[in-house]
Amino acid sequence: MSASTPPGRRLGEILVQRGVLDRYQLQCALAQQRLSRLPLGEILVAQGLVSPDEMAAALAVQAEATGRRPEPAARMRPRLGRLLVERGVVSESGLQRALLEQRRRGGLLGEILVRRGYITRAELDAALEEQRRWAQEGRRGKASAILPGRAA
Repeated sequence: MSASTPPGRRLGEILVQRGVLDRYQLQCALAQQRLSRLPLGEILVAQGLVSPDEMAAALAVQAEATGRRPEPAARMRPRLGRLLVERGVVSESGLQRALLEQRRRGGLLGEILVRRGYITRAELDAALEEQRRWAQEGRRGKASAILPGRAA
């Protein structure tokens, strides 16, 4: 969160104020965020501490308080790496190694995952298709059945 965000309008604080999280859970998630550099909301949803609906509501409160318009849910889509981890296609450690390589050398995350042998080209294509469907439909719905569960 940027320093310009008014106190109390940070996402974690909103979730604590709404009783969705306690302070300890927030502090643990913030520590993980510092290490992973992933968005806080993504971490909280991936850990099952916050539901996607609770996150959307908190983000709407945050956007309203800061005068920004929230992005419509229909256009939002899960990040590729998070989608692959949630589906059990790649392990969290495999994703972190690929993200580190991406930060150091650049390149597309999906291509790095395929090159390293963490996922197949077919699994990448299926995940990208799920992202496209998410953006078009605004929900995972039918698209969630595309990817079989397998951890690399």
